Amino acid sequence: MQCPCKINLGLTVGPRLKNRGGLHQIYSLFIPIRIGPLDHGSSHASGAYDPSNSRADFIQIRNADSFEFRSENLIQGPDAVIQAFEYVSERGPAMDKNLMVRAARLIEPFRLAAERMRDSGSDQHSEFRGPDPALPGIPSEITDTSESNGGGGPAIESEKSQSSEAIAPLSIQITKRIPPGTGVGAGSANAAAVLIFALQQGWITSDQSKQLAPELGADVSFFLENMPALVEGTGERITPIDCGPVYGVICFPGLFVSTGEAYSRLKRPLQQSEDAKLGSLLSDSDWQAIAAGEWSRLAHWTNDFEPPVFAMHPELQEIKAFMVRVGADYCSLSGSGSALYGLYSSSQGARIALDSLKSQYPELPFETFALWE
Repeated sequence: MQCPCKINLGLTVGPRLKNRGGLHQIYSLFIPIRIGPLDHGSSHASGAYDPSNSRADFIQIRNADSFEFRSENLIQGPDAVIQAFEYVSERGPAMDKNLMVRAARLIEPFRLAAERMRDSGSDQHSEFRGPDPALPGIPSEITDTSESNGGGGPAIESEKSQSSEAIAPLSIQITKRIPPGTGVGAGSANAAAVLIFALQQGWITSDQSKQLAPELGADVSFFLENMPALVEGTGERITPIDCGPVYGVICFPGLFVSTGEAYSRLKRPLQQSEDAKLGSLLSDSDWQAIAAGEWSRLAHWTNDFEPPVFAMHPELQEIKAFMVRVGADYCSLSGSGSALYGLYSSSQGARIALDSLKSQYPELPFETFALWE
């Protein structure tokens, strides 16, 4: 399966919550995207998955006798970005930090319980509830390698990947193209793919997948559905929305932005609980613009991470300005960066902008994208 990414359309960060381990409240639209060439006159990225033409991550998961993980690293960028994936691949010293590996461990008690139910001849869907692990909530921060699910080379069952904790006997193969630390949720989407596989196998229920997702990261829950949504709270409140046509260009500038450092530079206050709500930050007119895909009407809604991240990396602000110059109706950092994207009024406009951006910045990877459907 090809994995989606997401862009943040506006991102407002509220206070930190003492009763949620210091996590921040957020208010943002998450738009799932498919990276790849655009069909002429369509809001879709063209065609089915073609390994020779794809710009996205591709994952194959199947049942096996024992766990194995294979990865091919096709990330474009500086060596430091590429090595961030290698570090948590089967060739690195920290494969247990890989979100897909963590997901495979997380589902194993449920798989075993489901198998026992099947062996006993019980009706799993009416009786199976799985183990009752303590689910302490969303981690306070995804580590710098939390999106890292890639590398390249032969599959191994290294001692590095073994621990006393059981792991589901899955064969996972990933072709990794999306860099880490870019704010598009690629690692979270990869982890969600493992939960979706477990759901399809009947090992977990839909409700259990939603319980388990926050244990892997705040964005994983969103990728269980892959629908445009308003995301609030600490990422757990997800409300589907109507979204118009999406024609975009995204840039992966070869920079790794630490989510933790970006949040620390926002300097938000700590409050006791979620009593002070962010509230609705969008008007009826804004919602109408989103449903119609009239992105220029949302220029007033920005990403709170832009000032601190642009201060750390001024070149990002220059790229954003050029995106606007070549016709972007809306342009923003995604998440805490470093990816930048522009939305255009037509697929032709996005393709013309792509050519201009590649000409201006030949050293940087730019890709078109469309709404994931």
